[in-house]
Amino acid sequence: GDAERSFERAIQFAPARAGVRLSIARAWLATEKKEDVPRALQIAQRTAELAPDVAGVYGTLGRARERSGDAALALEAYDHALRLDPRYRYVRKRLVHLALKARDFPRARHEADRLLADGPDVPEHRFLAALVADRERRRPEARKGYLDAIAAAKGDYPEAYVNLAALEAAAGETARARGALQKALALRPDFDTAWTALGKLQEAQGRRDAAEAAYRRALEADPGHAPAWLALGQLHAAEGRVEEAIRDLRKAIEAKPGYDAAALALGTTYAAAGRLDEAIATFRALVAMAPRHVSGWYGLARALAARGSRAEAVGALQNALAVDPGHADSLRELAALELRARRLPQARKRLEELLDLEPGDVGARASLAEIAALEGDRRGCEEAARKLRGEAPSDPRVAALGRRCLAVAPGSSNP
Repeated sequence: GDAERSFERAIQFAPARAGVRLSIARAWLATEKKEDVPRALQIAQRTAELAPDVAGVYGTLGRARERSGDAALALEAYDHALRLDPRYRYVRKRLVHLALKARDFPRARHEADRLLADGPDVPEHRFLAALVADRERRRPEARKGYLDAIAAAKGDYPEAYVNLAALEAAAGETARARGALQKALALRPDFDTAWTALGKLQEAQGRRDAAEAAYRRALEADPGHAPAWLALGQLHAAEGRVEEAIRDLRKAIEAKPGYDAAALALGTTYAAAGRLDEAIATFRALVAMAPRHVSGWYGLARALAARGSRAEAVGALQNALAVDPGHADSLRELAALELRARRLPQARKRLEELLDLEPGDVGARASLAEIAALEGDRRGCEEAARKLRGEAPSDPRVAALGRRCLAVAPGSSNP
């Protein structure tokens, strides 16, 4: 377009001027369009060759790499920028976000501390320090940090109020959470994130109509606010409004391509509605996009098992456990599949792994007792059933054990 031609002319008139190229790279990044990121990256890389000692060049290169999805090379560029200028605040802020995304909390804390030391009265620095504490579940420090950020901003920090509300809600302080969100909305009435958070708070209290109204207020403020579409879709799914839920969740994905939380919710909604082929296709697309998405593999396995595709379901669960060997739901589902197939040693192994993680799991213990019965160990089955009846007498899985134990011939117990 006109902008592209203008940028090309600027480079032609001053091909060796790093400042011109840097401005053009930043302009391409500022469009917020995905297709403009490669242009920004190409120009930033060439500018780094022309001006290898300018910190700003590497800051822009880092951001272009970050926007293109290459976190490792972005980190390399940001680190180079800090070597050239240790007081480069923009780069340190980006490093906080990158480190949090990678769950590298020591690095995130280090960068946040450096920002605070460099500018203790800057509201954003206090906010970032609070954010790190929040992600590390250091709640008292996070609460104080958000309040300090609000104080430094003289009360005008709606983002800090929203994060403070989430922290208070997680601690069960509903009234405080609501108060913080009301302050955020008083400062910014069209703050979509605050409306979505308020909706979740209302939904948690069982006020579904009020929750839906809040989600719709978020979408009035920004029709492309993907988290509001996701929340609305999940609400409609919980109410059994399947077609509305599917429409909402598709809109979430349209608004934010690659939105894994929405894809997971969409697959789960299809599966709950018995639309297994659509569920399987959705889950397959999710794990193709994010091969380490444990919940995606688990959802795929459940849908495959419901369709009767046992071998494929087992494979999906094994993929989930390869990513996270401690994923209890996958262990539980895999044990159930092995037990139904009468692959008793394999089922026992998975149940024992599950009990290592969750020693009090009644279902796993009941299944082990059932395996004892299937192996002819009536005494072992009855001993396990007696213990479980004392702990969980009303659990239907425990009640069923009595019949299974009795089905074993009295003299058939294996030593």
